[in-house]
Amino acid sequence: MIRFMPTAAKLTSAILMAALAWFVSDLIRPLMPDSTQFGWFNYVNAALGAIVGWRSIGAKVGEGLFMAISNGITGIAVLIFFGLFFHSLYEMLHLSMRRMYSNPLAGIEDMFRIGAEFGAVLIDPLVVGVLIAGGIAVAIIAELINSIWR
Repeated sequence: MIRFMPTAAKLTSAILMAALAWFVSDLIRPLMPDSTQFGWFNYVNAALGAIVGWRSIGAKVGEGLFMAISNGITGIAVLIFFGLFFHSLYEMLHLSMRRMYSNPLAGIEDMFRIGAEFGAVLIDPLVVGVLIAGGIAVAIIAELINSIWR
């Protein structure tokens, strides 16, 4: 029960990770094909960033600077994983509504292909640099906030 208790570090890391996810989403838009319909892309990524910031980074503060750096990198990895999962799931469901798959397993298999295609876009050096630097910065700031407001 005490695990879900809100703290300043959790709130700070949730807000900063949501902002980082929104910023990186804007960096990804020009890298996608012109015909891409983004819809709620930034909002979904910001929500995922807030959840990851709260649950992954904010929950592990108080262990020192080196663990904060590790937590920041781990938080980014978690954000990328869930971002790729949800966006490839959405794309698979969109294709399945147009009857592109012969059976449900074909759709689930295609999620891996879609996720790999989306993941290839993330390999842009600017995106990778912003993600790593931003994740580490968010974790260090959360660590500092935790040391100020316990």
